[in-house]
Amino acid sequence: MSKSHDYKNAKPISATKLRDSLFTSLDNVYFKRETLVVEKSGIPIAYIISPKDYESKYSVNKSDEDFFAALEATKGIWTGDKDFEKDARRKRKIELTAAKRRKKTW
Repeated sequence: MSKSHDYKNAKPISATKLRDSLFTSLDNVYFKRETLVVEKSGIPIAYIISPKDYESKYSVNKSDEDFFAALEATKGIWTGDKDFEKDARRKRKIELTAAKRRKKTW
């Protein structure tokens, strides 16, 4: 994530008011890049941000690309390791047994 978004300057709006003025509110978010905090009974339940703010906040940056490349390079590294495969089979067997026990009716 490249930039942090300032949610302290978000404009609070009740869910009812948002319902009544949805298109105007969405225009303000898109064109004026306002951030809305949708509140229900005074409790914040959602943030509405512009696509540009969203993309700048959640775009993949270079360090993320490097991380995912390193992760991809290690994919399958344990293939062929007999001890790892044996432990994985044992773990799956234990999980399956526990799942079967949970489904029993008394």
